[in-house]
Amino acid sequence: KVWASWMPLATITGVENDPTRVYNEPPRIRTVLSDIKEYVPDRQFDIIIDDGSHCAFDINVTYGRLRGNLSPGGFYFIEDIKPDVKVELDFDYKVVSVSPNAGEELGLVRA
Repeated sequence: KVWASWMPLATITGVENDPTRVYNEPPRIRTVLSDIKEYVPDRQFDIIIDDGSHCAFDINVTYGRLRGNLSPGGFYFIEDIKPDVKVELDFDYKVVSVSPNAGEELGLVRA
């Protein structure tokens, strides 16, 4: 719901492994009940936001799973990444602070 409020014109596909957190608002918002390690995307995305576990291993698995579905020129965001988390990506990325007082970071990767 939060991402939908930030992007009111977007078509949103979410992946959630907790059935109590699945939210659908057809046709604009669709949440797939799946573990990201098993999710098979069926389309290209202009923007991908990883708002998962925030652990380095999971971030790398999610990126590996979704990178082939990022549209050319698209954006890949890793939400709430800590500066000391090591991510293994196949292109340069920039970490930008969006809430310096909270100590959380937002990693921005450009395709």
